Amino acid sequence: MAKGINGVTVVSIERLQLFKQLQDILNSTTYLGIHATADAAKKLETAVTIDGISFDGSANITLPTKVVQLYSATENDTTTYYSDSAKTQAVTEFDVNKLYVDLTTNEHLHFNGTALVAAAASDNTPRIPMSMKGVANGVAELDADGLVPASQLPSYVDDVIDVIVETSGTTKSFFKVTDAGAKGDAITTGEKGKIYVDINATVDGSYRWSGTQFVAIGNSVSTADRAVNDADGNPIITTYVKVQDGKDLMTDQQAQQLQTLVDATYEEATVAGIRGMFDATTLATYDAAQAG
Repeated sequence: MAKGINGVTVVSIERLQLFKQLQDILNSTTYLGIHATADAAKKLETAVTIDGISFDGSANITLPTKVVQLYSATENDTTTYYSDSAKTQAVTEFDVNKLYVDLTTNEHLHFNGTALVAAAASDNTPRIPMSMKGVANGVAELDADGLVPASQLPSYVDDVIDVIVETSGTTKSFFKVTDAGAKGDAITTGEKGKIYVDINATVDGSYRWSGTQFVAIGNSVSTADRAVNDADGNPIITTYVKVQDGKDLMTDQQAQQLQTLVDATYEEATVAGIRGMFDATTLATYDAAQAG
């Protein structure tokens, strides 16, 4: 090393090159350079925990399974759970720290230490499985208007259906009614619980589906001036009168007038009166026959 002008130390090029070589050797064996990239790291100086498993980077770890899929089968009120869809590998041990999903019923379950039970929501609000929507013994759905679809309503809620009935001989054919009131598609199978009304019928015209055919209903006389059919199918207007005690069919004045009319035309039927209605020849013939 030599001193330069005005007391400034001057280092030779050779010394600087030697210093750099020594520094590079030190860095490569002890520290990474500022722009260097590590080829590999053995492990972390301080291990960390991932989901309860210690990890220091020296080896792969396997996280515990939190959700387990099962398949259930119930017989005689006893439910058995299986790990496979073919239901051949029964599961007999469960973990309280795991969530179980029954793919057969779409239920979420957890192990309470004794048995698998329905898993409560995080807010403790009971949930209805998706598998119960719109099915038998399940719950009804709502459409875009917030109403239950007609297909999920009991038949008595919408139980009258307009139809058009055509008769050919003894065969009756049923057809739907379009929005314009015209004949639509044929109805080959009806629905139990519904009443089908023929919009073109002048009398009766109500039918129910028996399960195999449409059966006419409502032919009995139940009201006054009801139209009924004769043997040829022609309508007959009849009047049905129900007599009730204490309720006369006419006023007192009308009854008195009728009685007066009867009294004026009534004659006692005596023998003399009856014989007076025949001529003498007829009476003689009658008397002879009685005497003989």
